[in-house]
Amino acid sequence: MIRDPSDGSVKEITKEANEINRLASKNTSEEITPSGLPTASTRPQMIAKLERSREWLKNYHEQKGLK
Repeated sequence: MIRDPSDGSVKEITKEANEINRLASKNTSEEITPSGLPTASTRPQMIAKLERSREWLKNYHEQKGLK
């Protein structure tokens, strides 16, 4: 038996339900779900800007560590 916390109803777990859940979990894990993050840019200007930002951040933290 399984209890649904949203409404308090109780349902029996049958062998067929377990088989459906097992198949459903396999199908969803194989798919690639978009994360919502922006995709990486292939524009050279944006890549150069990102590299400059990384270099600045690295230098910033190095200077903070020396003080």
